[in-house]
Order: sequence, then C-alpha cells, then structure tokens
Amino acid sequence: MSPARTTARPTRRPSRTCPGAPAPQSFPAALRACLAALAAGALLASCATVQRDLTVERLPEDGYAVLDSHERDLVLLEAQPDRAALDALRSRLAETGSRPVLERTWSARLAALAGRAALLAQDRPVADRELRKALSLNPADEVARVLEIRLERNADKRKALLEEALKTAETQVRLRAELGRILLAEGRYAEALAAFDASLPFLPEPYEAVYGAERRRALALRDASAPAGSALLSDRPVSLQDLAALVQAESSLVDFLTGGKDWAPGILFERLRAGGFYPDPAAPGTAAARRGEAAFLLWHLAANRRNDRSLLRRYSDRYRARPNPASPVPDVPLEAPWFDSVLGCVEREIMELPDGRNFRPLDPVSGLEFYRWLRRAADL
Repeated sequence: MSPARTTARPTRRPSRTCPGAPAPQSFPAALRACLAALAAGALLASCATVQRDLTVERLPEDGYAVLDSHERDLVLLEAQPDRAALDALRSRLAETGSRPVLERTWSARLAALAGRAALLAQDRPVADRELRKALSLNPADEVARVLEIRLERNADKRKALLEEALKTAETQVRLRAELGRILLAEGRYAEALAAFDASLPFLPEPYEAVYGAERRRALALRDASAPAGSALLSDRPVSLQDLAALVQAESSLVDFLTGGKDWAPGILFERLRAGGFYPDPAAPGTAAARRGEAAFLLWHLAANRRNDRSLLRRYSDRYRARPNPASPVPDVPLEAPWFDSVLGCVEREIMELPDGRNFRPLDPVSGLEFYRWLRRAADL
C-alpha cells in the first residue's frame, strides 16, 4: 500500500502589526512620507533662519553715532600712535561689524574705518581687503576714498585718485584735507593752505591734531613759492578790485574775458562790474569788499562757467512761490541783491553761515578768506 500523500501548507510569516492596525505601507509610499517630513522640517528651519536674519540685520538707532565715535578715536591715533589703543580700537570695530546690517552705506563706512585702522597698524593686506569691501558697498564713501588714496604708493596715481574722488564722493571735506597734504608736498603752499581751510573747520576736532601742523607749515611757507596773488593772501581786508585780482591770479574763472592773459586789476574789475558780476554797478574798485559782494561775484562766476543763468534766480523763484515768502537766512532778505548768491554759496559749501544761522553779508572780507571760497567755487 503506498504511503498516504500529504500536502504541506506554506508557513505564514507572523504579522508585524497589532490586531486591528492598518496594513503596512509599501516601501515607496513610506519613502515619500519620510521625504515630505524632512522637507517640512527644512521649511520650518528656513523660516526660523529668515526670521533670525531679519532681527540681526536691523541697524541700531545709534549706528552712525557709533561710527562717528570710532572715527574720532582713529583720527586721534593717527595723530598720536598707540599700539595698545589701536589694537583695542580694531577689536571694537570688529565687534561692531559682527552682526551685519542691511544698510550698505553704514557697512561701507565701517569697512573703510576698519581698513584705515589696519593701514595704521601696517597691515596692508587687511586694509586692501576692507577697501574692496567698502567700495563694493558704496563707491562714493569718502572715508573709503581716503583709504584708497593712502594705500596708493605712487604719488602721481595718488593725486589722480584724489582728483577723481573729489568729483564722485558723497562728501569732500576729508578729501580736501588730503589735497592740502599733497599740495604742501608739491610746494604749492597757498593752495595747500586754502585746501586745509576748506576742510578743517567742517571736520571733527581730532582732525586738527592730524593736519594742524601741516596747515601751520603751509601758512608759514606760502610766500616762499608764492603765486601771483600772494600779496593779497593775508588776514587783512581787501577791496572789490582785489577780489577781481585774486580771481585772475588763483583760478581760471575769468579766462572767458582775459583768454588766460594777465589784465591790470583795474581794467578787469571794470569789465566784471560792467558785466553784472558785482551787485552795485557804481561801486568803486577801492571800496571795501563785503561777504555779500564776495558771494555775488563767486556765484555769478560759477553760473557763467556752468553756462546756467537759471542759478541766478533759482532760490528767489523758489521762495517767492511759497504761501508766506520768507528768507531762510534771517539777515539776507528775499529782496537783497545777493539773496540767490548767498543761498547758492551756502548750499554748495562755498561759504558758510558763521554762527550757523546768519550770513553777515556786510562783514569785511580778507584776502585769505576769499581765496578759500574761491578755490571751492572753482571746483564746481
């Protein structure tokens, strides 16, 4: 009898789920779920990062005041080097920049200051790096342009950089102080003195410690290699005719009349007066020059050079169009013959308000004062 044949049943693997639990997902489905969870986590992390960046990139209210304080400290160290104090300043600058902000002009100024501090520490590679950073953020930053000039070793290239910076920088007072230093080195003492006087009164006090000695040297040596108008470059008051002589000797603003030739001061004065470059057509050349007349002459010469006569009425037209016309300068009324000239010279920083409010148009003018204003006007 043949043995009975039995059929083996397949062994069932135990289920990995508890009774009543849903069926396990296939491998692709599980992978998709896992990836989705990771993506969600990454999104949450990204949102958290964005929120954190927005927080650290907010410029503090005193952000620019902090930079001004750093600059004052740096300038004092340029006048009186102190390695320990310089190292401490560099650490403070690094700490200030440890939390980047969105304000590009602020970041550019900070990088420029850090570069100047590095240059003072004779760390040229870092100074170069900070300069590139500053110029990439704001090519018109004046402190960065000063750093660029100081890093240049070639004197001719340094001067070319300065001349270009004077045309493109947002402000110019620091650059004019550098110009004074360059002109002094060239033996152009009167021009150097004018450049210093066009800058130092408008800079923080520590700058006097850096450039003061050079300014005093320029003052002492200006007659050693004097330009044609040097006899008038003093603190003594000058006449209306003297103003014309200084313009001819120290600028090219009257070349449209003289063709670059030297005219007798009396003849030049008469031609300028007849051409409307003085407010009083009957004033004699020997009359004492006043601040109002100096502003009138300089502003009219500047408008002539720019071939823009609208400058001669720009401010009076603007202020007379207001509901209650009034001059912003108390001692220069709208009706004053030099109203437009005064406002133009003050706005373009050719001349200043001595007390920050009044112009004092009837005060006498010295040759050295007028020379300083003339150099600014000639650069417009």
